[in-house]
Amino acid sequence: MTLDQAPSGHPVTIDRPDAATARTRRLAEMGLRAGTTVTPAHRVAGGGRIVRIGAVRVAVARAVLARLSLRDQRSDTATPDTAPSAAADPGVADGTGRSEISGHQPVPAHRGC
Repeated sequence: MTLDQAPSGHPVTIDRPDAATARTRRLAEMGLRAGTTVTPAHRVAGGGRIVRIGAVRVAVARAVLARLSLRDQRSDTATPDTAPSAAADPGVADGTGRSEISGHQPVPAHRGC
């Protein structure tokens, strides 16, 4: 199945883009790369479609949608873009904020001036 055939509102995972290198690079810049889970939304004029990639929505032409193959969701166990859950670090899961390995609290990110 390709992204232009996917039902609206149901998350799907992109298997591989079937496009020229320059177009594949542009799709990757927009977030449409192999292993990414996206949600096709409504169709737009000309057969294109709005596609949600996380919190971002992009309009994609029908010709491009037809070149994005999808994985069979029944065989997937995880996607590369899936972030680890808080339960993966017991220190975070138990609310102490301390890492089980080092016992130290994480250092906050620098916010710049």
